[in-house]
Amino acid sequence: MGDNDDIEIWPAQASERRAVNGPVVAISQEALDRIQEHAAQDLRHELAGLLLGSVLEGDGQTLVRVEAAIAAQHLQSRRGSVTFTHKAWEYLNKVKDRDYPHKRIVGWYHTHPGFGIFLSEYDLFIQRNFFTAPWQVAYVVDPVAQQSGCFVWREGAVEPADSYDVYVPVRAGRGARQAARPAVEPFAATRAAPARPRRLSPVAAAMWVLLGLMAGMGAALLMAGQRTAPTPAVVSPPARQARKPAQATTTAPAVRPQVYYVVKPGDSLWRIAEQHYRGHGELWNFIAKANGLDLGASLEPGMRLRIPPMSEIYGGEAITTQPGRKKDGSGSGAGH
Repeated sequence: MGDNDDIEIWPAQASERRAVNGPVVAISQEALDRIQEHAAQDLRHELAGLLLGSVLEGDGQTLVRVEAAIAAQHLQSRRGSVTFTHKAWEYLNKVKDRDYPHKRIVGWYHTHPGFGIFLSEYDLFIQRNFFTAPWQVAYVVDPVAQQSGCFVWREGAVEPADSYDVYVPVRAGRGARQAARPAVEPFAATRAAPARPRRLSPVAAAMWVLLGLMAGMGAALLMAGQRTAPTPAVVSPPARQARKPAQATTTAPAVRPQVYYVVKPGDSLWRIAEQHYRGHGELWNFIAKANGLDLGASLEPGMRLRIPPMSEIYGGEAITTQPGRKKDGSGSGAGH
């Protein structure tokens, strides 16, 4: 890979930005719902739990996808701090191995009921001693003020994330729900139950018998007055028309239109990703992979690139981007 290729694919400022910004974080709506439900259980003491999910890494890029959350039990919770006891770790590991054996521990969360979004010295101690991987994050929620924030490793220090994405997994999307409905069985909508025969009263039965005898006698007299019996006409029953099976009522999931981009002079994959992924230029390598480009390949004006949707990257549909907390601590409450 030459120097020109290196500059074209990721300019120098892009490399610095990747190192400064840290990993990109995407949290599923399902995980957030569980965290918020847990946080609402106690508005006087801190609560905590684990974040589980997956990590996508490549050429200095990191995407942390939080897919599930486990509420911790057996904690030592106080007004301004929380401690993971030995029993708490035993419980968390047991639930993870049982319910999420293939997910990684991508971080932890805890609550600050009524005193803002920040990491205290004790919180930093937990992060630095138990969640030391560069892709492990800390998520803080204040259920009283209804605020939240995400903290990531950045150049060896724990810093507020500039933002994090909230997404809905595809399996919970509208199209997935429609596709999951069982198809309607043929003729199920038109098949009718057989009618039950009605019982006749004795008087009605006697009348039907009398009418039958009279009809028989009339037919016998008519036959006797004829010299030759007519040849009975053979009438074929009308042909039955085959019923068409009822159409299934399931609705096919909507097909997401493909997005393409034509490379212009001076373009780089970083800038293209930044334009299509709400400022996340560090996701450029997903565009490269979607188009079969080597990481050191050059871009030529006029090239047509497919831009993979966020759902293809996150495994879901990204719906919102939450702002991060500023380094000056604006929006934070008092310390522990």
